[in-house]
Amino acid sequence: MFEQPALKTWGIFHSDRDANIAKQFSSTMEECLKQFGYESCAPAIFPVRGNGPDAWRKELQSKLNKNVQAVVLILPGQKGKCPLYDDVKRYLLAEFPIPSQAVLTGTI
Repeated sequence: MFEQPALKTWGIFHSDRDANIAKQFSSTMEECLKQFGYESCAPAIFPVRGNGPDAWRKELQSKLNKNVQAVVLILPGQKGKCPLYDDVKRYLLAEFPIPSQAVLTGTI
């Protein structure tokens, strides 16, 4: 708990219409990580074209590899109204067991 590995390779995935939200989220995360003295690099940001689970799985599959340390998923919707959440989290757990955090645009 006293030492954490540097966060060098991580990414943010968002729907193509939420680019501004992803950019602001990335900027805020970088500021927070810097304030806490957490060594990190800027995240790679990936737009997902399409709202269905297949589009998200396809984008995740094409961009993720064994070197990625963590991902943040900015999913469209509000609490209790995001059908993508379960599908994407299940896919990541089965195919890419890395830390992932889903955040809804309605929450941000």
